[in-house]
Amino acid sequence: MLRALAKQRIPVAGNHRATPLRPLRSVALFAGAASALALTGARVDAESSGSEPDQRKPPFLPLSQLDYWGYMDRPDLFASVSLSKDPVERMLLVLRWFLSKDTKFSGPHAPLTPALPPLPGEFFRWRVHADTALLPLFATASKAPARVADEPAIVHCIAEQLTRTPSIAAFLYTTRAGGGITARGTDHIQPGFNGTLTLAPGAHNHGVYIHLARYAEEYNASHPTAAVAGWITSRGGPYLTVTGETVVECEETGLRCEIRYVEEPFWGAPRFAVEGRVVRLSDSNRPDEMVVATVWGAWNGKMYARTLDERGGTVKEGLLLDLQESQVALKEVPPFDLQARNESRRVWRDVTKCLRVGDFPEALRLKRVVEEDVARRSGWTTGESAFFDFRVPVMSQFKDVKDPLLRKELGKPYLKDGINVEF
Repeated sequence: MLRALAKQRIPVAGNHRATPLRPLRSVALFAGAASALALTGARVDAESSGSEPDQRKPPFLPLSQLDYWGYMDRPDLFASVSLSKDPVERMLLVLRWFLSKDTKFSGPHAPLTPALPPLPGEFFRWRVHADTALLPLFATASKAPARVADEPAIVHCIAEQLTRTPSIAAFLYTTRAGGGITARGTDHIQPGFNGTLTLAPGAHNHGVYIHLARYAEEYNASHPTAAVAGWITSRGGPYLTVTGETVVECEETGLRCEIRYVEEPFWGAPRFAVEGRVVRLSDSNRPDEMVVATVWGAWNGKMYARTLDERGGTVKEGLLLDLQESQVALKEVPPFDLQARNESRRVWRDVTKCLRVGDFPEALRLKRVVEEDVARRSGWTTGESAFFDFRVPVMSQFKDVKDPLLRKELGKPYLKDGINVEF
């Protein structure tokens, strides 16, 4: 199925500034209680009614969640995670890429973009280029390469919707750059409401696993909780905040990174502050954890890091990531006539065409036709994956798995034999 395909370069919406949604409609959207198609507050681009997106500007939103809600905003940072021979610096490089996934949400009042809920069996494949720019730790320029790779790094990506209720999707990103780097995981977001709308990792979300083949290391990065704020206090409309913490662990190096998102004040401007540290976990020869690096700044602005020696003195210090200067990479997808029937942009093509010209009733009717058609196809409703194998059933929870080795396999998809994501 995933044979070699001719490329078609299509930009994905990232820093695209849409008109903020009205508060109640945003709540309904993010809670999954209403269809994005019913949200007439969404931006409509009526300049073009052609069958294909204009190549000079981002495709019309809403996109499928498989298309929009991904982690590969910055492939150059992904291809750079194995640049350093120092394990502490590698931990910070992995953290830098993981934090860059929020590029699409950067800005003091980043728009809450609607996305179409994917259907069981729907999948989306794409690739992104890092060109020749690989950025070592503390490279201050967001675009200028600090190191030139031997050849352009290409990251191949695939995401597949496994179930609708609960909504679980599997994804895998891979590149040959840096000796071979792979990221994989399952997405399961649990919406809630405790005075404000929250989006927390669900029971079947076990974070992102990043494997560095060159060093035989695997990092597991956990997700924090997002919330929608500013209903009353913000003149710019509702915006995204983050609470809780992100933890990145690597068993092979004995390092653990803890990033805490500072709670926002109810009144006043949001700070988006983060603070964290990297510790070397204790062993038989060292009973106490040792802090080897610190991190601070704003999660959607500038974040800094400092590496430390055994006495706590500064070894290196600098800018880790600036999301205000970060830009979402362009996606390449297969040409439309080579896309499978259940590929995201083919599934929602007619719906998107109606939205482009503002025909919301027809778009809603076509959306229902698509959903009913999927329900009739037995191959789309089994919840089984066409692309991935799991060593632990995908619906398993941490509390259900007692074997420590199997717990490391929770939410970790592997490509089936014969599946090649490259095109």
